[in-house]
Amino acid sequence: MSESPVQEHIDPALVPLMPRFWSNARQEFQAMNEALNHREWTTLRRLAHGSKGAAAGFGLQGLAGIAKNLEGAASTGDQEQAAFQLARLQTYLDSVQVLPRE
Repeated sequence: MSESPVQEHIDPALVPLMPRFWSNARQEFQAMNEALNHREWTTLRRLAHGSKGAAAGFGLQGLAGIAKNLEGAASTGDQEQAAFQLARLQTYLDSVQVLPRE
């Protein structure tokens, strides 16, 4: 049984900016994976912090929450938790549906 996609509702004025946002988010995801693989905790924390802020600015609460958890894991060097949050991020990126707020 497959999970339902996550739905996020954003300001309609931001909808045209989403293709570039998702492109950047996927590039950052790759950079975060690299940082985790090399145990570059400062880099991972910085990337997660930036993602958290960008997501919050767009009103993407699910993404902001994952990034916050990832930032915390990177701050403490928690390899297992960081890997778990990156897996959650991958699932989010693969399944999220963004809809304009009414």
